Amino acid sequence: MTSDPLQPPQPPSTWSRVPAGPTRPPRLYLGLPLPVWVFAWLPLVPAACLAIAAPGFLAPMAEARVRLAGIPPIAVFLLLPLINLAVAKVTRNEGATWVTIAATSFLGLVLAILGPAFVLILVNLST
Repeated sequence: MTSDPLQPPQPPSTWSRVPAGPTRPPRLYLGLPLPVWVFAWLPLVPAACLAIAAPGFLAPMAEARVRLAGIPPIAVFLLLPLINLAVAKVTRNEGATWVTIAATSFLGLVLAILGPAFVLILVNLST
């Protein structure tokens, strides 16, 4: 018996096959899986660590003389997880969600480290 060249080769008999039964969908919390909810808040981790390690380090971020669209700069940290959750909810695409979480986590790290310096520079330039 010759094999058909258009058919894929059969796997060896030693391979185990997973039965192709129905799979249980992941449990959703307000329409999103739990890992998305957990990792969406990842951009706040650097700011929280700095706030615990050096309590006064982020104090310039609450400076009243510097506003971004009418809100204090420290409120930008709260926008980052909301961006993650909005992308996850709207796109329903795992790739886009994880890329957004990675990008906002990097932005959160940069804002936590350099944000207070930028605010102090802006305050000093305005005087």
